[in-house]
Order: sequence, then structure tokens, then C-alpha cells
Amino acid sequence: MSITGLNIQAHHFIGGVYAKEVIIDDGFEVQQHAHTFDHMSVLVEGCAIVWQGDTQETYFAPAVIEIKAGIEHSVQAVNGRVVWLCIHATDTCDAENIDDVLIGKPNMVNTGIHVDVSAINKFISDNDYLWNKFKQRTESSKSPHREVDDIWVRYNDIKNYNPSNPLAFHDEHDSVFYINDQKFKDEIAKINRAICEKHDIHKTEFGGILITRIPAGKQVYRHSDKGSWHAEYYKDKYLIPLESNDKQSFNYEGQSIITPVGDIFSFNNLVDHWVLNDSDSPRVSLIICMRHNA
Repeated sequence: MSITGLNIQAHHFIGGVYAKEVIIDDGFEVQQHAHTFDHMSVLVEGCAIVWQGDTQETYFAPAVIEIKAGIEHSVQAVNGRVVWLCIHATDTCDAENIDDVLIGKPNMVNTGIHVDVSAINKFISDNDYLWNKFKQRTESSKSPHREVDDIWVRYNDIKNYNPSNPLAFHDEHDSVFYINDQKFKDEIAKINRAICEKHDIHKTEFGGILITRIPAGKQVYRHSDKGSWHAEYYKDKYLIPLESNDKQSFNYEGQSIITPVGDIFSFNNLVDHWVLNDSDSPRVSLIICMRHNA
């Protein structure tokens, strides 16, 4: 199989390991994609520029390169053709459908977009009273978010909340801003523009927007938001870490992600996920729910 600039030479299946052998023509760039699992790539011949998220490295053969799960990456041949091996551990032996197994969309992906979050952090610091003004998401002892502090930025109008039927609050509605500070809203707009420019999106509909804080040693417990109208309608979810470190992680079955401050991550909240803060400092995140109409 081949397309202009990319030629698949062979599929190798040996002892639970798969290797795709490809030739990339000079100047051709393999478009950005992400894999479900960490894997190894081997530059056998030539010179290649490899982008992973917002980092770029130039490699000369022979070179062994680690590609992390969920990180969008691309490969471009420079100064001649490249021979490349993409190596995965898998029991699949079906060459025709192997990409459906290995190149699905992971539940969380670093989009490669980085933003300055200092203005948002200053706003939070200057308006500390906003924490836990609304506790409907966290006050129940059974809530997966019971150890978390929240600032509600945008959601269903609080006047629609009925304590005798709290689940109805997440049914179909038009979201409103709880925070109307224009400078803060401008920062949200900047993030939206960066996402739209990166992915060639022309129209976005905002749903809920939340700032959430997990105190040191606490967590968001394993849960799924599937079944909620809001979660399923505003299916394009983004997480922007405002305070984070390498002892904090966002987790799915088989995937644990460290989220650096200012990087924008897309994520799926319709499958089981949980967040751990095993550090001695808080983890603060901005979560934006959208619906893209490209």
C-alpha cells in the first residue's frame, strides 16, 4: 500500500510484536496522529524531524525513538528518503485492520497547544471567595468529586437547580456565565481561538466551564459522565492545567497522563476516569466543554 510520499513496505508479526516498515519520501510529512499505547519507533535510514506535542527533535539513523501514548506526533523526511519502523506490542495479526487497533483516538491527547495561564491564575488569586460558592457537584458523600473545590464559570443557570431533582440540572439547557469579568472571558476566548486555529474549526458552541482544585493528597474518584445530556452534547472537552506537577495524574484504564501547566489536553469523560494528586501541593485545572461545528 502507498500514498503519495508514504510507502508501506511490509507488515511484520512476530511473537506478539508488530512492526510496520515504511519509506517516507524526501520532504513528505506523515500527518499528526496519536496511538493508544506507548510504542517504539526506529529510524533505520535517513534523517527525520519528529514532532511530539509542542516539542521537535531531529534524528539521524540509526535512532530509537519513544512515542508516548496519547501524544499527537508527526514525522517528516529531510535531505532524502527515510526508512522507518513503527513497533508495537499487540496480539493482532490482521495487517488490513492493524491501524484500527493502534491508531484509535486515545481518551486523552495533548493537542500540542500551549497557553500562558498567568492571567487566569491571577484572577483566581484575586477572587479567592469564588471557591465553593456552588457545591452542588461536590457536597454529596457519594460524589466522585467530594474531595474537590470548584469555581463555576459557566453552566446551567442556578435558578434552574431543583434540590429535589438534582439530576435534572444536567438536562438540556442553555449555559450562562457565572463570571462576567471581561478580562477573564477574554482569556477563555484566546484558548478557544488557539484550539480552533490548530484544528481548523470554524464554529464553537460553549457549554460548561469549570475551574477545579484537588487538594494535596486528594483525588477525583473513578467515574464516567456518560448518560448526562450536557456531557454527551458538549462532546469536545478540554483540560488546561493551571497548577500541576509530576506527582499528579489524569487516569484511564491503561493510560496515566502527567499534565504540564499551560498545555491543552482534549479528553473523553464518557468512559471511566479518575485524577490523583499524590503531591504536597494542589492541582488546579480549567475544564472547557464545547461542541465544534467545523
